[in-house]
Parts: sequence; structure tokens; C-alpha cells
Amino acid sequence: MSITWRAIGLRGNTGIITYVPNSIVAERLVAVIPLDGRTYRFVPFLAPAAAPPNQISEVVYQALTNQLIPNINPDRPILVWLWEHGREDREPLHSLLYQAMYCPLDYHAARRTDSEILRRIWYALQRAQLSPHYVAPKRESYLEFVGALEFWRDLNPAFHKILVQRATRLLFDAGERLSHENLPEHCLFLVVKGTLEVEQQLSDTATGLKAIAFHPSP
Repeated sequence: MSITWRAIGLRGNTGIITYVPNSIVAERLVAVIPLDGRTYRFVPFLAPAAAPPNQISEVVYQALTNQLIPNINPDRPILVWLWEHGREDREPLHSLLYQAMYCPLDYHAARRTDSEILRRIWYALQRAQLSPHYVAPKRESYLEFVGALEFWRDLNPAFHKILVQRATRLLFDAGERLSHENLPEHCLFLVVKGTLEVEQQLSDTATGLKAIAFHPSP
């Protein structure tokens, strides 16, 4: 191997020398990132091929914009694109490649931000029933939990079973904000595992419902 200011020379077993221009090497190994928070970064993820791309994009977009990760530039739009439809040698096609694009404020923390984005996407797809690989706990495991609640303790066990069978399981990441963007309307919520910190409550005012800061009663 020989290295000059113009190229790198690689000699093979046959004696043939292949020259690789330094400009090509630099394109693959060196990246100049402006420190203005306006350069997009790509985060690839897989989603079921059977799901409509517009549904995948909407679910992921809502998950990322409902509660911005601190290192994401709020002044630059988050984009979610279908990136690769698959090749003919990938039959049957089960997943499609998507890209979530964002502008990090600090590129030194971009890898951690990528990880947080992937976590947020996983939970969002699971809640939308677009992540078939996760095996949820059996519904029977919640019967004892529901029966122990004082609100339903005196009701018939058959009612408990119907309630559990019709319930929808929703998984959220630690620290993820729950709002109308990622919760169904007009439902009663039971926290099976973990804790919730209530930030706001709806108050009926003269101009209609208004979200105000929540203050627990003493």
C-alpha cells in the first residue's frame, strides 16, 4: 500500500495496483457538520409492509412532535419518508424501510438522540398495532388486577372478564407525555404498571373547555 497527497495505492496478490482518490475516501470517512442546527440527520426504521405508508408516517410524526426530544431543533420540521420498498429477492416482503429525519441541535449527542427516537417510534407503532413482533401479556393476567380495584370489587367476576377482554393495551416509554395526540377519547384508563404525573386538567369555562395546570387536592 502506498499513500500520497492525491491517492491511496493498493497492490493486490496479482501485482495490479488500484488507486483510490483521497477525495472518495474523505467522502466516506469525513463529514463537515455546520453548527447551526439546520443539518438533517437520518434515522432508519422498519415498519410492516402491509400498513399504508401514510399511516406509518402520521403515527411516527405525531409520536415525535407530541413531545420533542430536547436535542431536536424545534424550528426545523421533522420528516418521515418511505425510503426503500424492497427488492425482488426479498419475497415475501414483510417490512419496509422508512427514514425519520430531524435536525439535531448538538451533533455530539446525535447518537443518543437517534436511540431515543427509535424508542419513541417503537412504542408508537405498538400502540397503533403496527408492531406484530411484540407478544403482549395474556389478558387473563389482568383479571386479578381489575378485581382488586375498589371501584369494581363488588361487581360480578363475569363483568371483570368482559372488561378485560374489551380493554386496549397501550404501552408508553418512560417519561413519554400522554395527551390527546396519543390517547383515545372518552375512555377510562387504568395504570397497570408504572406511575403517572398529571400536568394538566380540562376545566369547563365560559368559553369552553380549557387546559389548565393540575393541582392535586390537599
